[in-house]
Amino acid sequence: MGRSEASERNRHSAAIVRAKREWQCIADVLPQMVCLLDRNGHIVRANLVVERWLTSPVRGVLGLGLHELLHRDCRSASCPLRTALDTAWNALTRTAVSEFELTDELLDKTVKIELKLMPNSLDDPSAGQTNYAVFMASDITLLRSAQEGQRFLNQELELRVRERTQELLSAVRGLRSEVTRRELAENSLRNSRNELSLLSEQLMKAQEVERKRIAQDLHDAVGQSLSAIKYSLERALQMLATPKLGSPLHVLNKTVEYVQHTIEEVRTISENLRPALLDGLGAVSAIRWLCREWGEVFCGIDVEINLHVTDADIQEPLGTTLFRTVQESLNNVARHSKATRVAVSICRENNALRADITDNGMGFDPDGESLRHGHGLRGMRERAAASGGEFSLTTSPGGGTQLTVLWPIAPENTSGDLLLCAS
Repeated sequence: MGRSEASERNRHSAAIVRAKREWQCIADVLPQMVCLLDRNGHIVRANLVVERWLTSPVRGVLGLGLHELLHRDCRSASCPLRTALDTAWNALTRTAVSEFELTDELLDKTVKIELKLMPNSLDDPSAGQTNYAVFMASDITLLRSAQEGQRFLNQELELRVRERTQELLSAVRGLRSEVTRRELAENSLRNSRNELSLLSEQLMKAQEVERKRIAQDLHDAVGQSLSAIKYSLERALQMLATPKLGSPLHVLNKTVEYVQHTIEEVRTISENLRPALLDGLGAVSAIRWLCREWGEVFCGIDVEINLHVTDADIQEPLGTTLFRTVQESLNNVARHSKATRVAVSICRENNALRADITDNGMGFDPDGESLRHGHGLRGMRERAAASGGEFSLTTSPGGGTQLTVLWPIAPENTSGDLLLCAS
């Protein structure tokens, strides 16, 4: 019986030794540094990772504290590792598990440290066990470096996504602006086509009205005069064939008067169509004549003429355009403005020829129906644009009207002539 008990104790001791060796082998292959600590925080046992981390034999660390293990030569009371270890150790009595991470310059690592009470310690904290707690230190330098790299890549990716998003938003805004611009351009083109169609229609109506007026003038004036001349000549021939009817001299003299009157009527019609002064002398003389004639017809309107250029200063085709602009403006004043005074001014302003026709009439709303449906102003605007000029109109109800056209001109040459700039 005694031999059996001794044999049993030997087998039990051998099993314990074998278990310790197996535990040691398992602990030695772990990547973490593992240490068993007593109640005072001193190392009771450690695995071989200690030698890889600290180049110190395992037996040399037994009995050391954790701070002394990791910072062998550190004596600083404010060492971050010492503070963190003390805090974690003191927390064990409350939580049974305590952990933290720290990047340590002396170790040149980022470590994750865990402290756990042994199970027996949890059952009876006051007992005097040799193994009180487990210390585990993991090298997570590569993990944190990879995470930092991943975070940096994520930030860079987010930045690129934001930049790309901004580019796309800018492109979308640009496309929207382009679509809006094209829509405005299409609307403007459509309006221009409508205005051109309306202007063409009104121009044809104006031509028909002018033809009707000319036909009426020819019929009433020239036609009547020619009929009287024909009758007088026939009467004179009859008197020559029949002497007893008297002398035809009086009838022929009357016929000469009819012919002279007809010549004057034809000259008047011709002047109304295109003044001879415009071709004979020039635009300035034709405009001065036009203003005088217009003032005599519309004697209730005072005409102020300020022409600070000469006939030689304005060449064709600008001369005709300038004359027709003044003519149409005066006609509009006579028909619509109810003005008592009108001023016609033509001068050179910097590198432009400027024409102003200003009246003190009733004015009108520049955005109203009269401007949209009246072809006189639209015709002047189109005529100015076709000749390279810039048309502007300033008016308001009760405030009179000022019409201004600017034509760009070349700098004065040695002879002082004004030349129309090439468009």
